[in-house]
Amino acid sequence: MKGIFILLGLAFLAYADTCGGNCPLNDCPKDTCSCGYSSNVIDIAYWCSQFQGWSQSCCKCIAPNISNGNANTESYNSYGSRQIGVWQINSTNWESCNDGNPPCSPTSNLNCAKKIWAWGGNSWKYWPACSACGCCNSSDERDKLILELRAQMKEIEDQARLVEELAAKNRGLRYDSQV
Repeated sequence: MKGIFILLGLAFLAYADTCGGNCPLNDCPKDTCSCGYSSNVIDIAYWCSQFQGWSQSCCKCIAPNISNGNANTESYNSYGSRQIGVWQINSTNWESCNDGNPPCSPTSNLNCAKKIWAWGGNSWKYWPACSACGCCNSSDERDKLILELRAQMKEIEDQARLVEELAAKNRGLRYDSQV
């Protein structure tokens, strides 16, 4: 019995590849590392901010949950398709969003993610991590986006108030200095 497990383990190792750590589930078929054998860990906040249409908090929750921010991450499904990149774009979508090529670069992966997000009714519903992040439907997304925009508006108002105060002080100093 022990021998069977050893043989199964060796067979799996002969079939599987970790792609230099880019295939964290060790389920990538041997020699199929589309995005290479080195990691490409990116700044998720920066790449999420390259599209203002979606909730930044949803994006910053989903991307690390599915890829740990590694633009070269790959994973395979039991039914034969695979996902690649920061937003784990499924191979069934590559033709529609990246001319059939694996979207390994952060830019191509982002462009695919934006299209899939739009196909989902401007929501993250096609990403498995959407439940954990509370971002599965467009109303969740809209509510988070509204909160983010309100916070940004408050920050801008606070900055404008500070500028006005500084300008008033400056006018006072100029007046005093002319006397």
